[in-house]
Amino acid sequence: MVVEPVIGNWFAVSLGPDGKLVPAGTSVRPSGGPTFGLASYTVDGTLDRNFGDDGFVATRFGELESRARGVAIEQNGRVVVAGEAFLVEFEYRFALARYLPNGALDRSFGGDGKVLTEFPTGPSAADDLAVQSDGKIVAIGFARASPTYGKANFALARYLPDGNLDPAFGEGGLVVTGFPGGESFANALAIQPDGRIVVAGVADPGRFALARYLPDGSLDQSFGSEGKVFADLPGETEGAADLALQVDGRIVAIGSGDPPGEETSAFAIARYTTDGRLDPTFSVNGSEFTVFPDDGDDGGVSVGIDSRGNIVAAGLVDYDVLERTGDWGLARYTPEGRLDAGFGEGGLVVTSLGKLNEFVAQLVIQPDDRIVVAGGASGNLSRTRQGPALARYLG
Repeated sequence: MVVEPVIGNWFAVSLGPDGKLVPAGTSVRPSGGPTFGLASYTVDGTLDRNFGDDGFVATRFGELESRARGVAIEQNGRVVVAGEAFLVEFEYRFALARYLPNGALDRSFGGDGKVLTEFPTGPSAADDLAVQSDGKIVAIGFARASPTYGKANFALARYLPDGNLDPAFGEGGLVVTGFPGGESFANALAIQPDGRIVVAGVADPGRFALARYLPDGSLDQSFGSEGKVFADLPGETEGAADLALQVDGRIVAIGSGDPPGEETSAFAIARYTTDGRLDPTFSVNGSEFTVFPDDGDDGGVSVGIDSRGNIVAAGLVDYDVLERTGDWGLARYTPEGRLDAGFGEGGLVVTSLGKLNEFVAQLVIQPDDRIVVAGGASGNLSRTRQGPALARYLG
């Protein structure tokens, strides 16, 4: 277990080709409001002191707040981070930064290592990103429909390797996609081997929402209904927080929800066929709710596929909204969607950091099937003693 005394939380983590781990989130180094924060850890979990300032990097996008939400490591070791940056109060934009392997800002990206992107419709924030095989970068999140806090919609931006928007994608590099009803927020993406982009998130009222795009940014009409999937699971859900692609192209999405007959929330997981239908061969008609043996609420936030096709999910369990306490929880499922009895206790693992306000952000699976989870924890209700945390589990 690694808990570093840097104020903030990890919101994402990426595994490099050399086995190093780079988590990203928020930092207050130097003093002030939240900024982009990231670190580098070696394979054995020790800080890489040659990265940034003794293992850590903090990056500002101005005088106001900025938060890193997604991170990806390129094959050449450069690190790309995406999130949000406030220019003035209530005006925020996609924010990206790229770093050299030593943690220094890459000046070949955007001129100074940083890029801010304004959507013409209204304020926007990035929540995840991925790097294509050709070096282009795709970031996703949401964009408001008007400058005065209008409806949020899925938002995508694709960048050339130098940080400029890709004119061959959408409208000048930008794509905005709405769903029926209320707001929709894109939380995660994955890029298929054929270059199609799969995005998952939440659409009001709390449904799993997926969209798939062709390499040019247009909606893939062969997926769901006109490129979008917007369907209820058997219980009530809060939407999809993450997704993963299987080697056969099927899509696994994870989130939180209230299963039928239960009074507390649970991990909600669903698998979709390559054309966007719930996969009837997965669990019960394509979805599964997992309740941990506790009295609090459980919620899934991240999912991955190991080398044997097992599905690993991570989230927060036994959460008490009044006491603001909870633990880290992992579940592993067989490819058929059943809990894997060979993992933990009946397929479940619970880890307490001994803190209040514990927070799970993302997992990554190493080639040897070890599982790394990133998040954070604080030591009191005021959140003044908090720090980012990493944990690694044997497969």
